[in-house]
Amino acid sequence: MSNLTNTTLQTVAGSILATSARYASWAATVNGVQPWDGAFDSPLRPSQVLALMSPYVASCPQASGSPFTPSPNLTIYSGARGSNATFDFNNTSADGNSPLFAVFYQGLSTQFVPLVNHSAIIPENLSGITYAVITNSSTTVSDNTTVAGPAVLNLSVPMNGTNSTGEPPSSSTSSSAMPSSTASSSAGSSSSSMSSVTSSTVSSTPTSSATTVS
Repeated sequence: MSNLTNTTLQTVAGSILATSARYASWAATVNGVQPWDGAFDSPLRPSQVLALMSPYVASCPQASGSPFTPSPNLTIYSGARGSNATFDFNNTSADGNSPLFAVFYQGLSTQFVPLVNHSAIIPENLSGITYAVITNSSTTVSDNTTVAGPAVLNLSVPMNGTNSTGEPPSSSTSSSAMPSSTASSSAGSSSSSMSSVTSSTVSSTPTSSATTVS
């Protein structure tokens, strides 16, 4: 939005956001899953948004170079809450002797999980749209510490298995009941709430819930 100088286009682009959010909520309800992830969306840096979008950009005018460089692609296999997931990425940018971490974004919270042999356990308290990156820091996520990602996990929660806060309950819905998925920062997909409760493939297509911060 900040790069749009035409006020007419700014109005049109801004009005689409709320409409797209309602579309996503309707589609989620039809699929029987929770239509929103919580009170807050996950803010993403421009370089992270570029990493998510770059696989879908065929070409750009030569004079419109971006000041941001996308990170290497990240693919996550068997991504269910509370399960051990495999993270596939190009490791050439990481020091082989330094520990790596899988970092999960949901809303305004960030969780760091040690990465061992390209595997890490997805925290059980996550639900809905979650972004994941690989970093070489256990406390900070920045362009300098990011090794790969982000990728998107859609950890859908059935509507009948949620409480009033939107968090998954401790007993009626276990992580084993959630769909396993493959999340990639380069595969095609739909919006944040479009996924069915059944097994699905979730990719990093930018969703209506992603917010860019500069």
